[in-house]
Amino acid sequence: MLRHFSLLIFLVTFVISASAQSEQEQLAVQYYQDQEYEKAADLFEELYNEDPTVSFYNYYLDCLLELEDYSQAKKLVRKQKRNSEFPLKYEVELGYLYQQEGNERKAKNTFNDAIRDVPNQRQAYIDLANAFLSRELHSHAIDLLKRGNRKITSDRAFHMDLASVYADTKQYRKMMEQYLALLDKNPDYARQIKDELQIFIEDGEKEKLSTIKNVLLEQTQERYSNSLYAELLMWYSTQLKDFDIALKQAKALDRRFNENGKRVFYLAKVLADNKKYDLAIEAYQYVINKGEENSLYLGSLIRLLDVKFDKLTQTGDYTREDLLALEGEYKHTLQTLGKNASTIELMLNMAHIQAFYMDKVEAARNLLNEAIELSRAKPKQIAQCKIKLADILVMDDDVWEATLLYQQVDKDFKNEPLGHKAKLKNARLSFYMGEFQWASSQLDVLKAATSKLIANDALQLYMLIKDNIGLDSSLAAIKTYARAEMYAFQKKQDLALKTLDSLQLQFMGHNIQDEVLFKKAEIHISRKNYEKADDLLADIAKNYSQDILADDALMKRAELNEFYLKNKEKAKGLYQKIITDYPGSLYTVKARKRFRILRGDDIGDETDDAFFDTDIMP
Repeated sequence: MLRHFSLLIFLVTFVISASAQSEQEQLAVQYYQDQEYEKAADLFEELYNEDPTVSFYNYYLDCLLELEDYSQAKKLVRKQKRNSEFPLKYEVELGYLYQQEGNERKAKNTFNDAIRDVPNQRQAYIDLANAFLSRELHSHAIDLLKRGNRKITSDRAFHMDLASVYADTKQYRKMMEQYLALLDKNPDYARQIKDELQIFIEDGEKEKLSTIKNVLLEQTQERYSNSLYAELLMWYSTQLKDFDIALKQAKALDRRFNENGKRVFYLAKVLADNKKYDLAIEAYQYVINKGEENSLYLGSLIRLLDVKFDKLTQTGDYTREDLLALEGEYKHTLQTLGKNASTIELMLNMAHIQAFYMDKVEAARNLLNEAIELSRAKPKQIAQCKIKLADILVMDDDVWEATLLYQQVDKDFKNEPLGHKAKLKNARLSFYMGEFQWASSQLDVLKAATSKLIANDALQLYMLIKDNIGLDSSLAAIKTYARAEMYAFQKKQDLALKTLDSLQLQFMGHNIQDEVLFKKAEIHISRKNYEKADDLLADIAKNYSQDILADDALMKRAELNEFYLKNKEKAKGLYQKIITDYPGSLYTVKARKRFRILRGDDIGDETDDAFFDTDIMP
């Protein structure tokens, strides 16, 4: 790969300790750094004549260039050329001096002679190209490397080197032509080409990314029979999160090579992970349509329902008819595949929909009890069913049975994420019931959990209890708030809001007021009352900026404005406030990413997962 040098100075860097330098060397360097080039040139001339090293040569030549003493500079270059193992490099230097003098004709002839006389060896071409690039003579480096491609016929040739020069000069179409020419010669270079393109993707320059995409689209259409182009376009589109194009290419490749949906199946997971629910549904349905004999049929059927479940619970965009339709699909699929260890996640999700969205608590409880009794279910699957069943029991006011189930999972998976999740839910349940000391002791342990989200949730609830249990002997405020939290969990939102309103009026000036505002905002978000939620969160940011929920409120506000209220400028300002005012926040990294995207930087998909969702269950 070609090296790159600075605009004016072509130096072979070296380090000489001050103690080892002669007084003359130190003085010469000092003059050079102070831009006293005439004094520096005199000293470097003496040093070079005594010891003609490359470092003294470069210092001396640069001084002469600064002084525009081209006659002496040419003498120096010719002298150095006579002692060089690669004299063509100094032909470039001479040509550059002619160019600086204004003698373009002689400069051009000198450059052309160097290109013509280069030995037919790869390293010789690279060394001469680097000599041109060191003087920013890109067009001559390009001419040389194009000649090298004609003279040296190996697969590799100079395609990557040429692409690098074209990239430096912003000739991105020609850069891509070189990459694709290399790919035509040898498909094994696909990985290396992807590595180069990945650097451009991370750089995020719009013109570059757009040109690469356009060239790949054009060539994929023109060279339909060459699957390498389609595969590269699919990969590139996936990296840019341009998933529409990626899915089209995956389908095209699947049809062309009779892959039985394998490529589309794996892409569907990427789509689902990136919250592209509709595209993921389309991808899984494509595989399902290939028929029950397809080896990916069952997996696609299960994952299709998983995606539909995620779309419903994460976006909140559904009607009663949508719920009934999804429940019907779950029932049909479970009848087709049976209730067993491989379909236990379907049973979990169906129970969740029934209990928390359709008011079918009894049906959900029965389904989860069936799942827990499955003979071949794995311990973690059973534990997940127990946690979900306990959640439903809490919603149904059966808190004692729920506590036992949480405790079972906590005991069976101690010091594991699943156990931490159960312990956190049980601590929150204790909080609902007014058992604040017990809840605090459990939360104190969870503050050190390996999962940042669990640790953060535990810390917030711990601080809520700690900040409020000492304010009045009756604990009336925090008990009322805990009751409102439980109502919200149980989807009794009207009752939760009424309780929170009462709490606001009864305990004005109390420390718990920011938590009250935050919980009300969450409930209004679940009801899609986004303007009201924004006002409540703004109140927290304004009046409780030093409290633990301040950065949470800012993050929710920012994403409310970006994703739902479509006020991107306002969202950008809120993200920036998180970065500047709360640098230690859990949300700083994400806020910085969202800010850069809204500013126009191409760093990824603009619609990644929001901080909040409409399912406000803990």
